[in-house]
Amino acid sequence: MVLAEFNLATTLYKMDNKYEAQKHLYTMVDLMPNNKRIIIPYTLLGKIELERGNTEKALEHYKRSYDLGSSEYGKKHKYTTRARMGLGKTLSKLGKWEEAIKLIEEQLDIDVNNATNKANELEISFASYFVEKLGEAKEISSDISKQASEILKEKLGYDHEETLKSINAFTDTLLDENNWKEAELVLSNVHDQLHQQFNKLDIGSKIQYKKIEDKLIEALFATGDSENAEKLLLQVERERFIEELNSLKAE
Repeated sequence: MVLAEFNLATTLYKMDNKYEAQKHLYTMVDLMPNNKRIIIPYTLLGKIELERGNTEKALEHYKRSYDLGSSEYGKKHKYTTRARMGLGKTLSKLGKWEEAIKLIEEQLDIDVNNATNKANELEISFASYFVEKLGEAKEISSDISKQASEILKEKLGYDHEETLKSINAFTDTLLDENNWKEAELVLSNVHDQLHQQFNKLDIGSKIQYKKIEDKLIEALFATGDSENAEKLLLQVERERFIEELNSLKAE
């Protein structure tokens, strides 16, 4: 009966009949609320509620799925991972950034220790979603933004696109707070670390790095270091001109 209910619910969900899908999922969780077989139905209920804009209800279902998955299968299991990602997304939507950061760090830690030292596609999409929301949220503090960028830097590497996105989000919050000096220090550090590696970066990382360069020039001018700002501006213009010429030659 349970399997039949779940199969029917997933079919209805795929047909975009979310209301009927929910009815069958709730029947399942009411019948056996603490059974490990209910982990996936709870996750799907969370997904449906999130899609319908019911974030508090989604949070409740994802939390239940995550807790059950952790206790029944452990933190590393794929069922727990799916629940964790849904829970992290829901927390981000609710602006509960510190809780979401902890889940991202937990997932990236599991992946690094359990696999190949590189986060897999699921974890990258989780991190990417979080960074995107981080960039959209103007109410967050630079402390939270910094914490997120430090975690991604440690787990994904300095040159990863998502790390550079998070550094851009962090420095944006610093600029919103008129903290130009700290922004300059952060941006200068990235520039020093990655300038010589630019040609080895992937396309996404190159785009983010160029944003960092442009912001660094702006920060140098803002803090009164016009000499270094003008030097960097000339250097950047020359390098981008050469890059464009090489691109045209390759066509």
